[in-house]
Formats: sequence, structure tokens, C-alpha cells
Amino acid sequence: YHSAMRCLLLAPVALATSWWQEAKIYRVLVPSFQDSNGDGVGDLKGLISKLSYVHDTLGYDALIVSPVFEAVNTTDEWHDISNFTNVDPIFGTLDDFDSLVTKCHGLSLKLILEWVPNHSSKQHPWFQQAIADNATDDQKSMYTWKPDKVSTPN
Repeated sequence: YHSAMRCLLLAPVALATSWWQEAKIYRVLVPSFQDSNGDGVGDLKGLISKLSYVHDTLGYDALIVSPVFEAVNTTDEWHDISNFTNVDPIFGTLDDFDSLVTKCHGLSLKLILEWVPNHSSKQHPWFQQAIADNATDDQKSMYTWKPDKVSTPN
């Protein structure tokens, strides 16, 4: 080695990893997962009934759960959300959601709820406030606005 060249050898350092970097995570689309009441749509009680199987038998560490918020249009997988603070009745109730959280905690199963604030419906209070005549800049800034496209007849 040339005398001007220096070589620095570093011992391997164990970097701390976050739980999600090594976890087995199961993605649950609630409407198609497990129906507990026979209406043809999966629900929170159905999901709760399978948590032990997902954790104990399949060995998953966490769940990512599709949106279960109240929605106006259900054809887009409950992404047209009208109320981010309540469960859509087709999936159950807030008490059912609390039971889901409790059961997950009891199994040491992490629960990730898919939350898509940019998918609020036009009926959501945030949107209604943003389009009101007296909307503040803060309320308007919740959304990205584009000018209307005006088409002329050919």
C-alpha cells in the first residue's frame, strides 16, 4: 500500500431493524375475507373469528386491513369515504372494531388499518367545507383543484 493510502476496516455493526422489516404481514380485504352473518360480505366479526388461525397456524405477525370506514360508493373497495370516524355498517360496528383491536393485542398481532384520507367522498364534511362559498384557504388546501375543462361542440 502506498503510504498515503489509508485503509479503515470496520467491524460489522448490527443495525437495528424495525418490526415491519422482518414481519410476516397478511393483507386482508375485509369484504371478501369471512362473512359472519350470511349477507355475502366479509365483516369484522368474520375477521375476528379467523385471527387465531392467521397468527397461530399461518404464523403471521401483522395484518393490513382494507378500509372499513363508512363509504358512499362501495364499488371502489370502500375508498369513497364519507366518515373516517365510523365503521361502515356492512362490516359491523365500532364495538366490533374495538373487539378486533383487543383480540389482535391479545395475540401480539399488529394491526394496520389502511387509511386513505385522499379518498374522501364529495359528501364528506371536509369536502363540503372546502367547496363552501366561505371556505378558508386551509379548508381549500385539503384538496388539489384543477380548472374545469370547458369543451365546445364540434
